Amino acid sequence: MKYEDLHSLLCDDTFYPTIFKGILKTMRPSLLKETWMRNPSCCFVFFWILSNVKHPHLVDYIQDIFPPLFMFTSYYAIPQKVIGIRCFDHILDNIAPSLLKLDGKEDVIYHVLKPIIYSRELPLIEVVFPCILKLPMMR
Repeated sequence: MKYEDLHSLLCDDTFYPTIFKGILKTMRPSLLKETWMRNPSCCFVFFWILSNVKHPHLVDYIQDIFPPLFMFTSYYAIPQKVIGIRCFDHILDNIAPSLLKLDGKEDVIYHVLKPIIYSRELPLIEVVFPCILKLPMMR
């Protein structure tokens, strides 16, 4: 079976669970509150995998992908915060605004990103404002 791109392979329903779900399940122990800082590369791997899952499939995994993003964005190190914000940006690009509003995810994303607005770190400023402006409440 040939696939056009990585997205179609990761989300192919002929695999149960999908390959993406299997990867998330395998990575889960590395993405727990107590363990993710011991393996900093896991947030970069998580971002790379997440960025290859697009609309309409991403919404199916929203409950699995949100918890690590909260840890990344609340961590003190700038690279992890940037990765967390870029993940939220990807979510905003690939999940319908009505679905984000429906279950309150829009408000959650805003409240996670709001403290970062006051940062003086250029890498954070460069990613946080474009992300916040994509929130449905800002349109």
